[in-house]
Amino acid sequence: MKFALSSHVLMAHWVPGFLVVMAVRSVLLSTSPLGDSLMGRNNSGGAIAVLSIVVGAFLVGELLDAARDLILEHILDKFQPLKWSFFSSEDMNKIENFKTSYFTYYVFDWNISMALLVVAVLAILNSAPAWIYVVLAIPFVIFVFNAIRLRGEMKPLM
Repeated sequence: MKFALSSHVLMAHWVPGFLVVMAVRSVLLSTSPLGDSLMGRNNSGGAIAVLSIVVGAFLVGELLDAARDLILEHILDKFQPLKWSFFSSEDMNKIENFKTSYFTYYVFDWNISMALLVVAVLAILNSAPAWIYVVLAIPFVIFVFNAIRLRGEMKPLM
């Protein structure tokens, strides 16, 4: 596996992970010493706290992406199969073009949708006000519908 901090990794993996980590940070860690540091109330470990958030966001983003790969793609491929071998059989320019035009946005849409679901569950567990669910539901619906549309556009290109 080649590791590169590409725009695909930053946008499609790290941003959804960051959303979840920040939601968890504000909900679960606000009463612990680590939470005080992560919330910025304790200056002694500021650099470690920032690094923890960055690394944690990447790991959570990768977890969301793995869940998409293992669960969601498996289900969606039953209804609208994609030729995943495209990524190993086409030339690099065509693959890079495809990633920057479609695939990165497709992965981002699904990963951010799953992140929004995690944030909604945290909101439910913490009895958030009703307007929070509307704020979460609107982008969730937009991202899911866009991911479905992108999948349809990707199929003939693969």
